Amino acid sequence: MKSTIALARPGTARQCLARRGKARHSKPQSITEEAKMLKMALAKLVHDPSLYPRQTVDAVNIRRMVEALQAGEQLPPILLDKKTLRIVDGVHRWYAYKRYYGDDSVEVPVAMRTYNSEQAIYLDVVGLNSRHGLGLEPQDQVKVVLTARELGIEPAEIARALAMPVERLERVESRIGLSPDGTPLIIKPGMVPKFTGRRLSKRQMAANTALAGNCAGYYLRMTIQLLESDSLDWKDERIVALVEILRETLKKIAVAA
Repeated sequence: MKSTIALARPGTARQCLARRGKARHSKPQSITEEAKMLKMALAKLVHDPSLYPRQTVDAVNIRRMVEALQAGEQLPPILLDKKTLRIVDGVHRWYAYKRYYGDDSVEVPVAMRTYNSEQAIYLDVVGLNSRHGLGLEPQDQVKVVLTARELGIEPAEIARALAMPVERLERVESRIGLSPDGTPLIIKPGMVPKFTGRRLSKRQMAANTALAGNCAGYYLRMTIQLLESDSLDWKDERIVALVEILRETLKKIAVAA
């Protein structure tokens, strides 16, 4: 038994996310789903990083799934593209099975869907990861928008897949900057909004890579709090050296201003 899921294009659409020169993606997307659940060897399943909407896999989530398997629980079937056997939904389950069994020949539950385009596959990937299980982080959403640009997917379609209003895509796009060679990249919150749509220098690129997920104000407030509360270990030579670097950096900035 098969069922068809329509991913029709909305009647109104805003400016296409596609880069200049890229074709707009305007065909309604359809998915044909196999109702019957199958079993397939882990070795046959394909994890395609270009389809994966997250920046990284979540080790904690994988560990919890392994523990569930150890407790005798069953995980939902991994969803595959029937033509290529690429994983559409279930990458964490795939990793959990591999860790639990330690044998790629073991067969696990899978379900199949047939898609009429690469865009339809990606919209399904994003939609499934946005609506259940581990949600997409803001940085993941930026990755999704960048991939959507490459595929020529329109804003209304990707917004619906992300389960957000089209207007909110502007906030997501504010986290997109350019590497020194002009390649689009994800800007960490500490670098936004200064570098939205702008090219970063090599030093700024290094800072963007090193930063965690907090805004610049957070790092500054924490530094001030540590200094004002006398919470630093002044016997630690590394701390003393870093504070000296901070002092010299502030002095240079003051002179330049």
